[in-house]
Amino acid sequence: MYALHRLAMINEQGEVEEMIVVQELFPEVRTQVRTLSSYEGIKQMVSFPFIIIKNFAEKRISNDQ
Repeated sequence: MYALHRLAMINEQGEVEEMIVVQELFPEVRTQVRTLSSYEGIKQMVSFPFIIIKNFAEKRISNDQ
């Protein structure tokens, strides 16, 4: 705990103020929330990525041959 406390006090070169980070992060988060709040966004979030399994199976078959 003490080490984390001390590390939090270190200012690295090129570090920006917290407010600038928040100003950059907030619009990005808002965009992601809007995407997830739509039907397509929710469907994409809960649907299983079968294409990944298909691609993995195809690669495995081609490697076995």
